[in-house]
Amino acid sequence: FSTRCSEIADALDRIDASAPELTAEVVKTIGLLNLYGSTVGLDATPEVLRVAVGDATAVEQALRYLNEKKLVVFRRYTGSYRLWEGSDVDLDQEYERAKHQLGDRSLAERLSDLVELRPMVARKHYVEKGTLRIFDVRVLDGSVDAVQSLIEEGPPADADGLIAYVFSRSEADRRQLVDLACRLTANAEGKRQLVVLAFPGQVAGLEDAVRELETWVWIRKHDPRVESDRVARQELQARIDHYRDRVGQLAGRLIGLRGYRHEPQASEWVHSGR
Repeated sequence: FSTRCSEIADALDRIDASAPELTAEVVKTIGLLNLYGSTVGLDATPEVLRVAVGDATAVEQALRYLNEKKLVVFRRYTGSYRLWEGSDVDLDQEYERAKHQLGDRSLAERLSDLVELRPMVARKHYVEKGTLRIFDVRVLDGSVDAVQSLIEEGPPADADGLIAYVFSRSEADRRQLVDLACRLTANAEGKRQLVVLAFPGQVAGLEDAVRELETWVWIRKHDPRVESDRVARQELQARIDHYRDRVGQLAGRLIGLRGYRHEPQASEWVHSGR
């Protein structure tokens, strides 16, 4: 609480004589919304600020001034403003640079690098037979070659079986891959009989959220200035936390991420040709 109050006081002290009318009121409103808004579901969006201050033109002028003076930062992912203590690192500029450093990888590859995939235990088999069976878990690119290779290779040596979540780019691709998996697993032998494939439906927004998270994580790993800049480091971590939670909300139920209830019915499953 005291830190947020200090941020408001510091921002007010940094307003100079050239500030438009009602700038101080806009700063106080942003600060109070940053402090208490989350408890009532309000962010410091331009719309909320216009209603709170009561003068749309004055708010627009004040926000323009505050942006130019770097007294506030606009968070694209929430569409809202936060008071900004000042930093030598322009995170939005770094974001644009980082996007060009990341290769054009598949959703499955990027997701594998960003989330922790936990092995699954065949609980029913353990209860009925008393034998513990561990299944390795992977996410897989929705391509014919990837599905064929996975089924041919079978589970890894240190696992009893394998569960692969196959992410497709379209519903037509998904149907084609489900049919392929049914054919290829119909006569599987040995450990290849313990390859189980899950084909989730299309998830709106997942690829964008993964791309955002990947970019912010890349900045944290590769921009040494962030580590020595407390303000930039905290803001960057807030953005990483937001998109990590967003990815979890979208993918957690599909692939059983820790902290999210697994929903097997959200996928079409293939095992031994069925």
